[in-house]
Amino acid sequence: MKFTKRLTDAFNEQIKAEMWSANLYSSMAIYFQSMGLAGCAHWMKKQAEEELEHANKLIEFGVTRGGEMKISPIDAVPGTWAEPKAVFEHVYKHECHVSELIDNLMDVAIAENDKATQEFLRWFVNEQVEEEENAQAILDKFNVFGVHGLYCVDHDLAKKVAVSVSVGTKGIKGGFSGRPSFFPEENRAATVAYVAGGRRRIIGGTGTCC
Repeated sequence: MKFTKRLTDAFNEQIKAEMWSANLYSSMAIYFQSMGLAGCAHWMKKQAEEELEHANKLIEFGVTRGGEMKISPIDAVPGTWAEPKAVFEHVYKHECHVSELIDNLMDVAIAENDKATQEFLRWFVNEQVEEEENAQAILDKFNVFGVHGLYCVDHDLAKKVAVSVSVGTKGIKGGFSGRPSFFPEENRAATVAYVAGGRRRIIGGTGTCC
């Protein structure tokens, strides 16, 4: 079953949104780098890479399904924020927005009765749950520790590492190990073997910074 025009258009809009997100996170990385917060800048750079990876996977899947995929012009993104906490408030709000976009894209796949695409998109749905959770956890750190939490956040976010990502008609496997280490269940040293797309990756874990 090939993509319908409606599904093709919806995928192209999501590709544009993912690329805009990549630019947003790159802008946030520049903001943090200019403040000397290397950990936060590193995390934002990895977020940007992840968003581009999402866009490329959408393109790849769309092409294999016979869709006419295209790259649309990308609108400008913000470049300044009042304070570091405001950046992460923006991240949380943005990820909630992306979750809505993915849900809408799933609704189109359901309406078009394209079950292969529905299966493919389930990974994105689950990914957004984690993205919102990660952003909220960072904000919780600020709320508990105030300005002092910034240094713990910066230390923890320096540890985000990439792992391989593979895609198929059944969805995507892999992604980024990006959950801050101040999650209670992850405040311990760990080394995890991750297998994705037939390639083995080692992810090093560390304990909390404070």
